Amino acid sequence: MDKLLPLLVVLLASLAVVARAADSFFIHPGLLHRQDDLARMKQATSAKEEPIYEGFEKFRAHPASQSDYVSRGAAEEIGRNPSVNHA
Repeated sequence: MDKLLPLLVVLLASLAVVARAADSFFIHPGLLHRQDDLARMKQATSAKEEPIYEGFEKFRAHPASQSDYVSRGAAEEIGRNPSVNHA
C-alpha cells in the first residue's frame, strides 16, 4: 500500500493536467457557431446588413421569440411540416 499511494497520486495529478489542457482545446461538436461567427452576426445586425438583418427580424417577430412565450411542452410527434406540431 505504501508503494501504491505515491503512484496513485502521480497518476491522478497527470490526469488532472491532461484534462485541464484538453479543456482549452475542446470545441463542442454540437455547437454550430463559433465566437467569431456570433461577433460577425452581431455586427451585421447592428449595421442592418442584408440578408442577415432580415433573418434576425423574422426570428425577433416569431411568437416563440417573445419574452412572454410559454413552452407547450413535449409533443408526441415533431416535424418540419407546418401541420405537424409546428409553432
